[in-house]
Amino acid sequence: GWKARLAEWTTCARPVRLRPMINATRRSLQNMRIAPAVWQRYRALLPGEWRMDSLLDLIQLADERALGRALAVEVVWRRLL
Repeated sequence: GWKARLAEWTTCARPVRLRPMINATRRSLQNMRIAPAVWQRYRALLPGEWRMDSLLDLIQLADERALGRALAVEVVWRRLL
């Protein structure tokens, strides 16, 4: 749709050198963290020792997408080991 095209255009129209600063500013303004209730739910779904705890500070994840990636690694890691 036109909204997706507009969003893509605005992303591509940003100067390449300023993109890291723009992205960091956007993340700091959002300042979203994962809710404790969400953590409790996932900890209950995957009981036992979390192997990702020793590698990452999971509380500091920025958003749900980062949490999803960390959970995917955790599940694969548990299956492989």
